[in-house]
Parts: sequence; structure tokens; C-alpha cells
Amino acid sequence: MLMALFGCEAPLDLQGVERVSKTPVKRFDRFQSAAKQDNTVVAVGFNGTVLVSNDGATQWKRNNLPGALDLIEAVACGDGSFAVLDATRKIWVSTDNGNTWDSKNIDTAETVTTLTCGFDNKLWVGGSFTSIFSSDDRGESWKTSSLGEDAMFTSIQFLDENYGVASGELGMVIVSNDGGESWEIGPSMPNDFYPES
Repeated sequence: MLMALFGCEAPLDLQGVERVSKTPVKRFDRFQSAAKQDNTVVAVGFNGTVLVSNDGATQWKRNNLPGALDLIEAVACGDGSFAVLDATRKIWVSTDNGNTWDSKNIDTAETVTTLTCGFDNKLWVGGSFTSIFSSDDRGESWKTSSLGEDAMFTSIQFLDENYGVASGELGMVIVSNDGGESWEIGPSMPNDFYPES
């Protein structure tokens, strides 16, 4: 009887598994952010996942950044580069349409949460304890400032060369009128609103 049971087993067919393993998007992917510049689109997510399309999002290629943990945000800068924020306090920069990436550390113990690229291509990172970090050399060096408040920034945007807005936890809003050289606390959003972007 035991031989009869083994004789009835169907052959194992792994063609579907092999086909799916070759696709750039996996069913377990969790994407956090995407950025577009001309026909290049960069999408980033957990486990260091970067997807790049150079044809306006028709076809994708996958790249997992070595040593990256969770990629939080991707931005496109006016000089043609892309930048990605890593939860491990790193910035990844690509100057060749997402084909290669160079990482730089942000020297801080604070949690980093948001990234933007200013009109002058300066990178801006916001984080916990109302920290703001800026770099005008693609992450080689960082200038750090903090308002000393126990709140986390979730968004930084520059609307022109001078006017910037950062918002975050408990409805906090700060503004800059000098390209981020200084920041002032603005009127808070009501009801402890927690903006994400």
C-alpha cells in the first residue's frame, strides 16, 4: 500500500514560482514613495527596494540597495538627480537616472522621517525633536538645526527659492523666508492634526 501512495504523487511544477521570481515587483513589496523626472520614475520601499522605469512607468527594473533598511521617501531634484531617504539615517543619491546609487550617512541619533530637494538642489531632511538637516553637496556634509521641541516633522517643502514650510506632529508648522537659513514657528493646525505630507 505504501508503494501505491508514492506512485500516485504528481511531479512538482515550479515554473510559476520561477516566472514570478523574475518579475521586478514582488507580491510582498511595500512601497513608500515615488518620484518622477522626465521619463524616469523611481519607486522605493521596505527592505531597500528600488524600482526604476526609464520609459514613463511601462517597464520596471528592480534594484535592492545593499545594507539599506526601509526606504522612506524618494525625491527628484532639478539638476536631474534623485535622492532617497533610508530609515537608517542615510541618503542615497543617483545622478544617472536611478541606475547606480551612492549612500551618505546623516550624523544624528534622531529619527529621520521626511526628505525634499530645494530649488537650489539642496537636500533637506526632517526628523524627531524638530530636527532639520540640510546638505548642499549631496549628503557629503550636513548642517543641523533644531527648535528643541519634542515633535517630529513629517513634511518639508519649498514653494520657491526662499519660502519653505515644514509640518509635523501635533499640528506644528514652521516657516522659512530665507531659503532655510532660519525657521520660525507658525500658527499650528487645529485639533492636534497630524499631517503626513
